[in-house]
Amino acid sequence: MPLPRSLAHLKREISEKKWPEAKAWADSRITRKKYQYYRQQEKPRKPDPVPAKSNKRLTVRLYQLKTGHYLAGEYLK
Repeated sequence: MPLPRSLAHLKREISEKKWPEAKAWADSRITRKKYQYYRQQEKPRKPDPVPAKSNKRLTVRLYQLKTGHYLAGEYLK
């Protein structure tokens, strides 16, 4: 007669059996085309020299403003 196993052990065993299948599915969906930094026809982009030369705090704020993710006063009201 096999020894009784805990519910946590059974759940972990089921999860471990699903991981190889999930990884294979994810790997089949990823292509190198999706992760290109620039298109083949365009010239490679160079980083903006202003944030590259300034400190990290200022650079973070600049990019937050550029992308619209900066917490401005209008959102705090």
